[in-house]
Amino acid sequence: MARDDQEEIRLRELLRDQHWSLPSWPDAETRVRRAARRQRVKAGGAAASLGAVVIAAIVVPLALAGGGRQVTAGQHPAVAHSGHPAHFTLPRAGAAGFPVSIYPPPSRREVNLVGHCPGSSGLRPPGPGAAPAALRLVQNLGHGFRSDLRLSDRAYWPQALADWKDGNEGKPGPVRDVLYSGRLESYHHAFGPPDESHSILAGCGGRTAASAWVIVTGQKNLPARQNEFILIDRGGHLLLWYAE
Repeated sequence: MARDDQEEIRLRELLRDQHWSLPSWPDAETRVRRAARRQRVKAGGAAASLGAVVIAAIVVPLALAGGGRQVTAGQHPAVAHSGHPAHFTLPRAGAAGFPVSIYPPPSRREVNLVGHCPGSSGLRPPGPGAAPAALRLVQNLGHGFRSDLRLSDRAYWPQALADWKDGNEGKPGPVRDVLYSGRLESYHHAFGPPDESHSILAGCGGRTAASAWVIVTGQKNLPARQNEFILIDRGGHLLLWYAE
């Protein structure tokens, strides 16, 4: 309990809010960390967009004056100077290998902790054979950035991009000790992480909730050592939507 009190005091200091208190969930610290990670990804995306604008404002005048580094057609100025490999960029809608029928833009609707809802086109309840197919997909994560994009929905792509740029190789952890593998509507909190079915149903709609498949791995009574994967079925293609 003393350790919990010290952590809560530290969180109050970091948040500059002396009235802040840790929620009374059994895995409150884990949920707070997940929410903070989501906020870092969003903040990183906003910062990257601002950085691109600033760089463009500097590079273009220099190029026009003849003193700037030449940027080839189709190359983003930020990529030319950042040193990030070209493959750490997200393909545009309809790019080769990523048809819109399978990888449509995500919805603008969001669900707390899970993030943006996937596009609703083509979603359907997972069919027979979903359990082994879902497990194979999760086991194949982390083998390559482009591979992870093909295995995931566009709603997950910003998270995959952030993970690979941070050196996390897109994979939350090893796949072992499967606690649950089944439809979202059949999941309940006893298996590990909190049940997000009601939030997803309310935030993303019944079609998305019915298409979702959940895999939970790790140790049953230790939320901090558990991994959760939520996949959706789009036209017979299982795609990762959320991973923690």
